[in-house]
Amino acid sequence: MDELVGEWSSKASGLHHSTFEDEAFGFLASGDGWYQFSRPDYADIAYFHWRRTGPGQIELTWLAAREIFGGVVTEQSPESERPSLSYRVGEENTPLGGRTVVLRLNPAVGLASEFGLVSRTPVPMAKGDLR
Repeated sequence: MDELVGEWSSKASGLHHSTFEDEAFGFLASGDGWYQFSRPDYADIAYFHWRRTGPGQIELTWLAAREIFGGVVTEQSPESERPSLSYRVGEENTPLGGRTVVLRLNPAVGLASEFGLVSRTPVPMAKGDLR
Protein backbone atom coordinates (compact mmCIF):
# COMPACT_ATOMS: atom_id res chain seq x y z
CA MET A 1 0.00 0.00 0.00
CA ASP A 2 1.22 3.50 -0.83
CA GLU A 3 2.42 5.36 2.28
CA LEU A 4 0.17 8.37 1.46
CA VAL A 5 -3.05 6.35 1.28
CA GLY A 6 -5.13 7.13 4.34
CA GLU A 7 -7.00 9.80 6.22
CA TRP A 8 -4.77 12.40 7.85
CA SER A 9 -5.76 15.10 10.37
CA SER A 10 -3.92 18.09 11.80
CA LYS A 11 -5.61 17.41 15.16
CA ALA A 12 -4.27 13.84 15.13
CA SER A 13 -0.66 14.93 14.58
CA GLY A 14 0.13 15.06 18.30
CA LEU A 15 2.26 18.11 17.62
CA HIS A 16 -0.12 20.92 18.62
CA HIS A 17 -2.80 21.45 21.22
CA SER A 18 -6.10 20.90 19.45
CA THR A 19 -8.42 23.75 18.70
CA PHE A 20 -11.98 23.84 17.50
CA GLU A 21 -10.67 23.77 13.90
CA ASP A 22 -9.25 20.85 11.97
CA GLU A 23 -7.69 20.31 8.58
CA ALA A 24 -7.78 16.85 7.04
CA PHE A 25 -6.65 15.05 3.90
CA GLY A 26 -7.88 11.82 2.40
CA PHE A 27 -5.60 10.13 -0.14
CA LEU A 28 -7.32 7.20 -1.86
CA ALA A 29 -5.42 4.41 -3.63
CA SER A 30 -7.30 5.35 -6.84
CA GLY A 31 -5.44 8.68 -6.98
CA ASP A 32 -8.47 10.66 -5.88
CA GLY A 33 -8.61 12.59 -2.65
CA TRP A 34 -10.11 15.36 -0.58
CA TYR A 35 -9.02 18.20 1.68
CA GLN A 36 -11.28 19.64 4.37
CA PHE A 37 -11.01 22.64 6.66
CA SER A 38 -13.67 22.44 9.35
CA ARG A 39 -14.89 24.11 12.51
CA PRO A 40 -18.30 24.06 14.21
CA ASP A 41 -21.07 24.81 11.68
CA TYR A 42 -18.59 25.32 8.81
CA ALA A 43 -16.65 23.17 6.35
CA ASP A 44 -14.71 23.91 3.19
CA ILE A 45 -14.10 20.75 1.15
CA ALA A 46 -12.01 20.45 -2.00
CA TYR A 47 -11.67 17.32 -4.14
CA PHE A 48 -8.54 16.53 -6.10
CA HIS A 49 -6.63 13.98 -8.06
CA TRP A 50 -3.08 13.31 -6.89
CA ARG A 51 -0.11 11.84 -8.66
CA ARG A 52 3.46 11.16 -7.73
CA THR A 53 5.95 13.30 -9.69
CA GLY A 54 9.14 11.98 -8.06
CA PRO A 55 10.43 10.56 -4.79
CA GLY A 56 8.73 12.48 -1.97
CA GLN A 57 6.88 14.69 -4.49
CA ILE A 58 3.21 14.85 -5.49
CA GLU A 59 1.05 17.13 -7.59
CA LEU A 60 -2.60 17.90 -6.85
CA THR A 61 -5.15 18.70 -9.54
CA TRP A 62 -8.20 20.38 -7.97
CA LEU A 63 -11.49 19.02 -9.35
CA ALA A 64 -14.36 20.56 -7.38
CA ALA A 65 -15.03 22.39 -4.13
CA ARG A 66 -17.93 23.18 -1.84
CA GLU A 67 -18.55 25.21 1.27
CA ILE A 68 -21.02 24.21 3.98
CA PHE A 69 -22.11 26.96 6.33
CA GLY A 70 -25.15 26.83 8.58
CA GLY A 71 -26.31 23.67 6.80
CA VAL A 72 -26.30 25.38 3.38
CA VAL A 73 -24.08 23.82 0.69
CA THR A 74 -22.56 26.14 -1.91
CA GLU A 75 -20.60 24.79 -4.86
CA GLN A 76 -17.30 26.62 -5.38
CA SER A 77 -14.90 26.88 -8.31
CA PRO A 78 -11.87 24.67 -7.76
CA GLU A 79 -8.42 26.22 -7.50
CA SER A 80 -6.81 26.51 -10.92
CA GLU A 81 -3.22 26.10 -9.77
CA ARG A 82 -1.73 22.62 -9.56
CA PRO A 83 0.33 22.63 -6.40
CA SER A 84 3.48 20.59 -6.35
CA LEU A 85 4.21 19.40 -2.83
CA SER A 86 7.05 17.63 -1.16
CA TYR A 87 6.08 15.22 1.58
CA ARG A 88 7.54 13.00 4.25
CA VAL A 89 5.79 10.22 6.16
CA GLY A 90 7.29 8.71 9.27
CA GLU A 91 6.61 7.57 12.79
CA GLU A 92 7.52 10.24 15.33
CA ASN A 93 7.49 10.59 19.07
CA THR A 94 5.13 13.57 19.38
CA PRO A 95 4.78 15.68 22.54
CA LEU A 96 1.00 15.30 22.81
CA GLY A 97 0.21 12.03 21.04
CA GLY A 98 3.16 9.76 21.76
CA ARG A 99 4.25 7.58 18.83
CA THR A 100 2.31 8.84 15.82
CA VAL A 101 2.60 8.34 12.05
CA VAL A 102 3.00 11.91 10.76
CA LEU A 103 2.63 13.31 7.24
CA ARG A 104 4.55 16.54 6.64
CA LEU A 105 3.74 18.62 3.55
CA ASN A 106 5.74 21.49 2.09
CA PRO A 107 4.37 23.99 1.33
CA ALA A 108 1.33 23.91 3.60
CA VAL A 109 -2.10 23.47 2.04
CA GLY A 110 -4.44 25.76 3.94
CA LEU A 111 -2.88 26.49 7.32
CA ALA A 112 -1.47 23.11 8.33
CA SER A 113 1.61 21.28 7.15
CA GLU A 114 1.60 18.40 9.67
CA PHE A 115 -1.03 15.67 9.85
CA GLY A 116 -1.40 12.52 11.93
CA LEU A 117 -2.67 9.26 10.49
CA VAL A 118 -6.31 8.63 11.43
CA SER A 119 -6.97 5.57 9.25
CA ARG A 120 -5.37 3.64 6.39
CA THR A 121 -8.83 3.19 4.86
CA PRO A 122 -10.12 6.67 4.03
CA VAL A 123 -13.77 7.11 3.15
CA PRO A 124 -14.38 8.93 -0.15
CA MET A 125 -16.08 12.27 0.50
CA ALA A 126 -17.31 12.76 -3.06
CA LYS A 127 -19.73 10.45 -4.83
CA GLY A 128 -19.14 9.64 -8.47
CA ASP A 129 -16.22 10.34 -10.73
CA LEU A 130 -15.15 14.00 -10.59
CA ARG A 131 -12.49 13.78 -13.27
